[in-house]
Amino acid sequence: MITFKPITTENYVAAVKLEVAPGQENFVASNCKSLVQAHYEPQFRAQPLGIYDGDTMVGFMMTIEDDDVGPEMKIIMRFMIGAAHQRKGYGRAALLAAFEGWRAENRWKQVGLTYVPTNEAARALYASVGFVEQGIKEEYGGEMLAICPL
Repeated sequence: MITFKPITTENYVAAVKLEVAPGQENFVASNCKSLVQAHYEPQFRAQPLGIYDGDTMVGFMMTIEDDDVGPEMKIIMRFMIGAAHQRKGYGRAALLAAFEGWRAENRWKQVGLTYVPTNEAARALYASVGFVEQGIKEEYGGEMLAICPL
């Protein structure tokens, strides 16, 4: 069962130690960079979260709220599953669990994210849970924007 825990002084080291598999480094910023951004860019109201299977942190997700895109869209700014935990269904399970929680809050109507267009594994994962590609956006560093209705 997947759960989410806020990143705090008790678990930030585990989050920083989580890394993607070799060859995936250019697909997502490090968790360390994400934690720095969460602290020093307060305008985004970032929420860094550990993705847990029991007591084991298997991944990391950071969501933000951006007034420029509207109050009804939850944004996944970062999403990764640690190399040792990939290909075990954690990515899909984490996204579906997050959707369930956000639906229960009844605050957001859709979820948005971007990813590197050459990341075929991310493309397949996001499509499998309902994200629809909106096109490559130069304002997001040339990444693909995808949106999923809640």
